[in-house]
Amino acid sequence: MPDGWALDGCGSGRAGGLAGIAGLACRSDVAVYCHTYADSKPILALASRGIYVSVTCRDHDGAVTAEDLAFAGELASQAKHFLAALEELHARTAAEGDTGAA
Repeated sequence: MPDGWALDGCGSGRAGGLAGIAGLACRSDVAVYCHTYADSKPILALASRGIYVSVTCRDHDGAVTAEDLAFAGELASQAKHFLAALEELHARTAAEGDTGAA
C-alpha cells in the first residue's frame, strides 16, 4: 500500500488506521467486476463465498481528482506485478514439469 494510504472501513484512503483485513485466494469461485456509472466513480468488486470487497474512491459522486487517478494507477500497477509474478512461477513450474523435475 502506498505511504499514507490505509483502509478506513469504508474504502481506501488517506485517513484512519487499519480497520480490518479481508483475504481472497485465487480460485474459480472468485468473481471480479468493475461497475461503471455515467455520473459517478467506478467500483471495483471482488466476491467469493459470502465475501464482497468493493474498492472505489472517496466522494463517490464527486469529481475525479488527481488523488483518485494516483490510487487507480497504483492499483493497476500492483495488479500487473501480481500477474507477472504468477506468470513467472507458472512458467518455472511448467519448465520443471517438462524436464521431469519435481
